[in-house]
Formats: sequence, C-alpha cells, structure tokens
Amino acid sequence: MRPGDTVLVVDDDDDAVLPRCASRGAGRRRICVGCVENGREAIDVLKAGARASLILLDLHTPEMNGLEFRPLQRSDPAIADIPSSF
Repeated sequence: MRPGDTVLVVDDDDDAVLPRCASRGAGRRRICVGCVENGREAIDVLKAGARASLILLDLHTPEMNGLEFRPLQRSDPAIADIPSSF
C-alpha cells in the first residue's frame, strides 16, 4: 500500500474492524479506510465511482457475503482489477 491508497472494508461488525484498521494502518501510512456492511453496498459504492486499492471482505455478511461479491466484482470490467482478500 502507498500513501493515499484506499481500503474498502466489507464487514457488518464496525466495532471489531474499523478501529483496528484505522489505528494500525491508516494513521501511520495515510491510507483512507472506508467501510460498508455487505457486498451489495460495496458493489453500489464502487459502481457509483468510488475507487479502492484493496477490498477486504468478510465471509459472513447479510444480503451479500464476500464469496457472493467476488464473482460480481470480477464480471464488471470497471472494478474487476481491484484486488480483494477474505
């Protein structure tokens, strides 16, 4: 990750994920961290023009989990190249 990169966190448990992401990575490296609750919201945000350098996916989110999100992401040329991890 480079300064200015954006990480999109897809997880429905903000209390567990965001404070750790922000305190361990974002502050020191100036990496922006965004969070949505499920894969459907992630698709909507990315299709609306948000650009992420990395997507971190939870496997157990409501509406659309990480495993359901990934094939949809890969099928859209505008967002297919964004690396993601579970």
